[in-house]
Amino acid sequence: MHGNLKRQATSATSTRESRSGETVKRLKGKKSHGTRQQSTLALTSQTEQPQSGLQRILTGGSENEEMNTEQGGDVIMVGEIKEQRTLSLHGPFMGNLAAAWYDPEARKVQVLEDTKDTLNWDLACLVIEQVRPTLIIMSTRTQNSLIDKVEEYRDQNKCELLLLSSHSCCPKAASIHLASVRFSDSSVTLPVCHAEEQFAYDESRSGMTVDDRGWRDEGAGMGTYRLSLVKLGCWMNINAPLATVAAGVLVEQVKKGRTMEVMLGGQHLNGLELIALESMDLERHMQINKDTLTSLAIFDVESHAFMYSDQDKQALSIFGKLDSTVTPLGKKLLHTWHLRPLLDLAEISTRHDAVEFFSSPENAYFMTSLRKTMKGVRNVPAHCTKLQTGRGSYAEWQCLVDALTAAFEIRNFMCGVTTPVSLPIVEKIRETITDDLIIFCQDMNAIIDWDASRLESRVAVRPGVDDELDNWREVYAGLDATLNHVALMIYPQVPPGISSSVNVVYLPQLGYLAVIQADADEPPEIPGWESRFHTEDRYYYKTVEMEDLDDHFGDLYTLMIGKEIEIIQRLVEHLKDYEISILRTVDIIAELDCILALARAARELGLKRPVMREEPVLQIRKGRHILFESLVPRYIENDTMIASGGVDGLASMMIITGANGSGKSAYGKQVALMAFLAQIGSFVPAEEAVIGICDKIFTRLQTRESTSRHASAFMIDLGQVSQALRGATRHSLIIMDEFGKGTHPADGAGLLAGTIEYLLQGACPRSIVMTHFHELFANNFITEDRLSVRFCHMKTLLVDDSDGIQYLYKLVPSLSLTSNAAECALRHGIPKRIVDRAQEVTKCVSTFEISKLLDATLTMENIQEIKASEELTRRFLTWDIDPDSEDVIEVLRQMIEETDVFLEEDISICVEGTANRQNAATSDESSIDSSEEVH
Repeated sequence: MHGNLKRQATSATSTRESRSGETVKRLKGKKSHGTRQQSTLALTSQTEQPQSGLQRILTGGSENEEMNTEQGGDVIMVGEIKEQRTLSLHGPFMGNLAAAWYDPEARKVQVLEDTKDTLNWDLACLVIEQVRPTLIIMSTRTQNSLIDKVEEYRDQNKCELLLLSSHSCCPKAASIHLASVRFSDSSVTLPVCHAEEQFAYDESRSGMTVDDRGWRDEGAGMGTYRLSLVKLGCWMNINAPLATVAAGVLVEQVKKGRTMEVMLGGQHLNGLELIALESMDLERHMQINKDTLTSLAIFDVESHAFMYSDQDKQALSIFGKLDSTVTPLGKKLLHTWHLRPLLDLAEISTRHDAVEFFSSPENAYFMTSLRKTMKGVRNVPAHCTKLQTGRGSYAEWQCLVDALTAAFEIRNFMCGVTTPVSLPIVEKIRETITDDLIIFCQDMNAIIDWDASRLESRVAVRPGVDDELDNWREVYAGLDATLNHVALMIYPQVPPGISSSVNVVYLPQLGYLAVIQADADEPPEIPGWESRFHTEDRYYYKTVEMEDLDDHFGDLYTLMIGKEIEIIQRLVEHLKDYEISILRTVDIIAELDCILALARAARELGLKRPVMREEPVLQIRKGRHILFESLVPRYIENDTMIASGGVDGLASMMIITGANGSGKSAYGKQVALMAFLAQIGSFVPAEEAVIGICDKIFTRLQTRESTSRHASAFMIDLGQVSQALRGATRHSLIIMDEFGKGTHPADGAGLLAGTIEYLLQGACPRSIVMTHFHELFANNFITEDRLSVRFCHMKTLLVDDSDGIQYLYKLVPSLSLTSNAAECALRHGIPKRIVDRAQEVTKCVSTFEISKLLDATLTMENIQEIKASEELTRRFLTWDIDPDSEDVIEVLRQMIEETDVFLEEDISICVEGTANRQNAATSDESSIDSSEEVH
């Protein structure tokens, strides 16, 4: 080979151009587009061609030359396939329910074991609203009533429903799918039982049958399948049949959803790898349904200002007020906290302790530094998943290093802080972020060349990591000079007149090629040169010299890339050893982010720490509404004193009346928000607050009508109250605003009275009722002498001006038996003539003088005529007729003349009628006398 390299061109003098060959080293990672190493020579002939004066100038191919060839072995680009939040519900029998859902970001499955549900599937609705899935899986055996509930959710949310045949939702099939689950935690390593080895598909029956191989033991041992289930029992109760089906179907569908991604990525689907499989413990969290979340404005979105954007924008809401998180995991966790307020008093107190410490003025700078550092922590679980599935780039490694670096800084902050009480969040940070993670972070920095990775858009390895790789890089860097020399050697082999340029290029996977530029339809014939392919005006050849280069140097670029991939793959394997610790670290940082957000809200919004108790009490002094106070110059504070079952001598129910628009609804929402905010770990907008644990919050505040809900507004209200009456306990909180207004007033008042009696005689939860049904109190259906009821009203003042009423927004004891609807109407621009008429009608109805309502439609002539008729009727009724002593007709004429009303024809009619009655009476007397004579 070296002899070949020494052959010189004897008939040409060579000069090297200043522009050397361009080396394109960028590796797309997904698809390689012929990266090439090329050399350029300029050779000038001593003799000119006579006709064209052509100088034999050899120029290299341009650096952006496109190759119109398809190379085998390229890596196909894998798009971002986003896994869905999947929920599996299994309720084959009425009142029985099991559920399982998959969180793709955390790579966890949560299972709700077999439990009882109400006939209206209240628990299932709660699970759906808290999980907020994008895909719901159910069996065709599922009760139709449960499917209807899911359809209602789908009508209002972006969600898909997948109904599977009952054959694919059997316990045996589900168990085999569960047995294929793998866990990242090395403390519990399950032998992988491939579902495809356990099932045989029968196309003729379009069903799935279980292969006996998955059910028999292997030799004298337990068998892979049974061993998998035994170890799976460490994570969930596999003896719960409904939960097993729900979880197994979930695992099967998640694996199917990942199949295309895995196939495109060139990976093997070896079961489903999870971080954990947890129990869905709803008893630890407050039950709060979607109607309540909407009524209290916990979450609210509005359309984006950009009309072509389909993204929602956060509107004025409780979550929007409290959310100042700086990490994506923190934002997600805070959203979960709003969906699932705590019930455990110790956990709530732990959050309150942390919020109190970080919200103190002396820790303001410390909190600012923490928040600034935490901005480096991004969605680490998603990055780890992409790295382990081979879809990660240098950006994922950079995010991982940034997150760990930020975690170390946070640990250093926490190691130097002194807390007045023991804070679990501080202790967890100190214990979880260990030196092992520091070493792993240093390893990543030592291996990955960040500058080169950013320049080449791929993961590049630093020099000095691998000696063989460094040697290849050194040879590759000096390849230009070698190719220039070889191009000079082979130039004389090209016959004159074929091409004015000769070039030598290196193409990864194709090797070294000689390139000429010629205007010909077919590749020019050059002795000893073998044509390989061509573009529009360039032809690529293999020569003996090119084969010598292939043998001597080999496919350098491919070797270097392969070595780098090998090194990075070892780093990925190393990542698996630290993945659990890394995920725990970012989870703790997300929790710290949420606590700092609540602390910031407490300081900026003037929130105070509540006193939490197990007893069902609610004592609030100078409470405010956290949203409404931001919309008005000054918000009027109000107190609340209620307790279930007579605790501390307080009533369990408040009944509030008052004028329209006086603040009753805002007060009811304010009270409910006190309990909600306290149990998510936040401070509350009040001067002082003693709050007992609330297990459920029910509201009848806002009717959410929709074309997809086939029910009237009153029917929707009934559904909300029905759910409250079914689910309320001694520790619940119920807020009802104007229940019964959607039907006949008498029926609505009766329903409200019955509901109040039911609550007072039953579980007796803490309740606040706002109503305008004053007849309940005026007629003593509900009396003030009951110890369990406290009557209040929102105070107003009647003033002599155009408005007529002044709202004070202050809650005071006693009832108000008027709604001041007329004054409210005047205040809002209703014409005074209409308001006066309304007041007149109200007065007539209340005094049972409805006949007076006709006076408004009569003229003065009509009124005089009616009065004359009334007088005539009164005289006629009081007249004692004696036909023997007086002339009846004359008396009647005199009455009519005195009233001066009737016309002459009317008079004659009256006279004839009277005469007929008189003759009839006379004939009757004669008949009686004749009968007596006969006897």
